[in-house]
Amino acid sequence: MSDELEVYPYRRITTGRVGGKRRKERRLLPVLGKALLSWFALDTLVYMALGGILVRATVLGGLMPFGAAFLAVVAASNRRLMWPLAGVMVMSGGIWEGPARPVANGALVLSLVLAAQVYPAAARRRWVFVPLLAGVATLLARGVFLIMDKPVVYTVISAAAEAVLAAAISSAFLVVAVAVEERRWAQALAPEEWACVALLLAGVLAGLSELSVVGLPLRVVAGNLAVLSASLVAGSGAGSVAGAVVGLVPGITGQPAPSLIGTYTLCGLLAGILRRFHKLGVASGLIMGQLLLSIYMWQPGEVKSALAGSMAAVAVFFLLPLERVIPYHPGHGQGPCFVGDRNARTERLRLVAAARVREMGRVFQEMSRTFRQISSGEERGQEVALGDLFEDLAAKVCRECSLKEVCWERDFYSTYRKILDMFTVVELRGGISPLDVPPELARRCTRTRELAVAVTCLFETYRMDRQWRQKLVDSRHLVAAQLSGVAGLMADLAVDLQREARYLEDLESALTREVLGCGVPLEVLYLVHGSGDNLEVVVGKQACGGEMDCARLIAPVASRVVGRRLVVDYAGCALECGEEKCSFCLRPATAYEVVVGFAQTSPKGSAVCGDHYASVGVKGGRHALILSDGMGIGPQAARESTATVSLLSQLLVSGFNRELAVKTVNAALVLRSPEDTFATVDLALVDLYTGETEFVKIGAAPSYVKRGRQVGLIKAGSLPIGILHQVEAETVSRQLQAGHLLVMVTDGVLDTRREDPEGENWLVRALQELAGDEPQEVAEELLAQALQQCGQVPVDDMSVLVARLDLRPV
Repeated sequence: MSDELEVYPYRRITTGRVGGKRRKERRLLPVLGKALLSWFALDTLVYMALGGILVRATVLGGLMPFGAAFLAVVAASNRRLMWPLAGVMVMSGGIWEGPARPVANGALVLSLVLAAQVYPAAARRRWVFVPLLAGVATLLARGVFLIMDKPVVYTVISAAAEAVLAAAISSAFLVVAVAVEERRWAQALAPEEWACVALLLAGVLAGLSELSVVGLPLRVVAGNLAVLSASLVAGSGAGSVAGAVVGLVPGITGQPAPSLIGTYTLCGLLAGILRRFHKLGVASGLIMGQLLLSIYMWQPGEVKSALAGSMAAVAVFFLLPLERVIPYHPGHGQGPCFVGDRNARTERLRLVAAARVREMGRVFQEMSRTFRQISSGEERGQEVALGDLFEDLAAKVCRECSLKEVCWERDFYSTYRKILDMFTVVELRGGISPLDVPPELARRCTRTRELAVAVTCLFETYRMDRQWRQKLVDSRHLVAAQLSGVAGLMADLAVDLQREARYLEDLESALTREVLGCGVPLEVLYLVHGSGDNLEVVVGKQACGGEMDCARLIAPVASRVVGRRLVVDYAGCALECGEEKCSFCLRPATAYEVVVGFAQTSPKGSAVCGDHYASVGVKGGRHALILSDGMGIGPQAARESTATVSLLSQLLVSGFNRELAVKTVNAALVLRSPEDTFATVDLALVDLYTGETEFVKIGAAPSYVKRGRQVGLIKAGSLPIGILHQVEAETVSRQLQAGHLLVMVTDGVLDTRREDPEGENWLVRALQELAGDEPQEVAEELLAQALQQCGQVPVDDMSVLVARLDLRPV
């Protein structure tokens, strides 16, 4: 039985292991298949080609630092390619003959082993690990062969120099690898990043030395192609630098040719100058530069060989879709029109700006709090001033009186009440006489005449002082409200600056290519998310001469690329600004648009109408309709209504919320004139995305919403602004739909039939009977009927504002 117990579990364990192996094999095959397929991807093939070329790059008389540096960077940034790349590089070193081949193979294999074993523990410190790996691997590989051979001082120094070069070059290659990881080839690179790209180019050209296809040297073809590409993408400056690098490579690879540096530099300069003519101009500049110098400096055979390599490079250049890889505008400036430039310097500036704006917002908020505290202190101070008034009265009238102690000490409260009653009489009548002195006080006081005059004069002084103190308090409240509003705006601005801009790089690149393909001279184009999820496209370009490229070309293209209909929300037209460049912003088209009509008249003898209106767009896809009626008629009423509408519309457009905007306008009207002036406010804020409308009425007449023959009435009761120091605005919300008519009128239209206690009923009936819906025609018709109601003799200003909500056409 013990034998059975020993055999039974042994069989189960064996069966389990076999099944596990089969399941692992079934899981392993798809993984291996995917890995093999990934080795033939485009980016993998590019890495393989670069590795095979860089491994044989020899500089400074036999040093080969590029291969080890490249493999170390790939091991740190893309471990998936490490093994296939190492194999390709080892095979490349075996195919190409050379005395340094064993050293290169040993260094590469050692780099591979160190990367596979050490890198996972040092992944967070690759800026230190990669140079260290490349340098140590190169030094160990060279050291092994130096030990096997007879080392001399020169070979030891060259081994150390190759290790140092490998470490330094790996740092440069790592910068390029980071740019590739972040997909910043469609954006502006920093100068030091371009220098690293130039070093990679030098290594590739050095690796292509002595290689040729059908008699054409690959180094010459690749060098000319690099000059052409740099000149087209980044202008004459980059073309000249690329030319200098290409001309310098033969010198560092043991084939000194000083004339090549000047020749290729001139070629890059001329090619960049002619980039405004696109690829044809760049190619012509390259050929022209070679012909200018090579004829005088080279032998005829060398000229023929150089021109053949240049023509081959030009042919490849015309086949490369560079404009689809890096958006550029050849017509302006020395640099490409790179979109979404978010390098470290710009990011730091944005964060610093956000911090400064936030600090200024806190300063304004603190100033607002300080003004409110001061105003509260002033209000409490008015109570103290009344006590000072009694002291002045006692000092002026009772100072020499023998009964002063009796009145102001023994019977103080009785005297206080009696004089307070006298102040009340002065406030009601404007003055008092000796007969108005209370009998209890008159029987005891021997200076009733002086007392009556002093009470009248002191109270008048007190009243004027209180009035100006109130003005001061109101002005401080206004300043506090304004500072608070500015602080809120700055806080919102700081949030906009600090939040990640979320640039849509793919859309930016695609949109830039499409716009440039239409022949539009772009200067800048970038996409950001505005308020909510609204997408915004900011564009800067050369002036179009009134051709309206913004709405005619760019808006349709942007709508097609983004997948949402965009319209020109703001345009800084060069024709209006008198500048050579214009800028504008594209935002998602709203669902509705507002069509406005307005009509008004004034009484006979009045030069101007005392009513005023405004129809303005507000941030956030809203539209504001404002109607104001100044007190009375004539110029004074016109000034009050105009000031109300202008200030209110400007505050709303600037971003102030409606409550703060209304309170600010009210405080401004209270402070601007000592006279009793006021104005009504009839405000409608229409959300153009949803149609929801907010009505704010301050002393205004009712408004009407018409849909077919149905008429709705909108009322809200509150005093006009400019009367009370604090105003509380009532808000009413209504959902409007396409085709609805909104009618806003001043009280002069409703008061045409004063004998009718419900004079507004005629307007409801008139709206029900109207057949048309054109806003301007409706406004004129209603005004004509109002004049007919009053016998063509209006006694007050009449204004009719009509707005229709329409679906925005597609």
